[in-house]
Amino acid sequence: MGEAPPPLPRTEKTLLASLCCGCALGSTSGRWCEQTILSYCPNQCNLRGTCIEGWCKCDKDWTFDPEEADFFFAPVYLTCYLWPVHGWTDGPCYMPTSIYQNASFLLHWGRMDPEHTSGKDLVIPAFKHYHHFHTSNLLGVPPVNRDILLSFKLAQEDGWRKKYNIVIGSRDNYPADYSMMLSRSVFCLVVPGDGYATRAEDAILHGCLPLVIMDNVHAVYETILDWSKFSIRVPQARMAELPQILQAVNQTTILQMQRELAKVQHRFAYTTGPLQRHGLRLRYRDTQHIRDSELPHLPKGHPFVPLSRFPLRNDAFHTIMQWLYGRIKETR
Repeated sequence: MGEAPPPLPRTEKTLLASLCCGCALGSTSGRWCEQTILSYCPNQCNLRGTCIEGWCKCDKDWTFDPEEADFFFAPVYLTCYLWPVHGWTDGPCYMPTSIYQNASFLLHWGRMDPEHTSGKDLVIPAFKHYHHFHTSNLLGVPPVNRDILLSFKLAQEDGWRKKYNIVIGSRDNYPADYSMMLSRSVFCLVVPGDGYATRAEDAILHGCLPLVIMDNVHAVYETILDWSKFSIRVPQARMAELPQILQAVNQTTILQMQRELAKVQHRFAYTTGPLQRHGLRLRYRDTQHIRDSELPHLPKGHPFVPLSRFPLRNDAFHTIMQWLYGRIKETR
């Protein structure tokens, strides 16, 4: 695993009040608590101390006292579901001002209204099981030819399919495997859906460039990643112009955007936890023969070279932890 980094100075408070380790995540006991698994402890205490009922209790850097912790994790705020989804208000959440001003919200949608503050809050990816993107290079599968200009499974638009090779249709119209359809697409449509949708994660995990049509809505990580490098944002009023807009993008620009996307796509997948990691190891083992046979024929410099090992320390969970760590000074 390599040499563990030194612990944080005693002057630094804990990043989170407590953090679940492998004992709880894997429903196991014993060895998971005793192993050195740094990823479960962003405080860098290296699991020194004890693991009680599946929770990492670092001797020096943990606390259950919200007055001492930099962050105290609350897993759900109910009105963030009731208010926007059921249309009770125009904002994403209702809460007392004192709570909002002193809290950072990890959201799955980023409407740019008064209740969502860039820098203080972060739009995070929705969880996607690795089976959902089983044809992705992230899971060791060699890329296929991207012969679809734009895809989106919802409403039917046969005219665009015939004229521009833009596939927009329901499952009945286009019964191909959803993961494979995204892997074959150059661009994938990202629209809000009913309040928010997870099309951005679907696109990025498959190496498909997001075509974002979400007026006044931040996409996932948009406040910390430069989405202009790997996506195109189009105002809703120009939806009818999509074929012309996409056809105007030259291949050199597309290749550069794909290379930028390949740098960050792993940050949209949650792989933390022994069960997820065990599944990934099996997946890489099962795709090894495909990589061995097709990698020699992959064009040099291809942006989506199939992985043989996932960058676990930089998945979605660790990206969120890195962002929170960077905000510690803002909490004091």
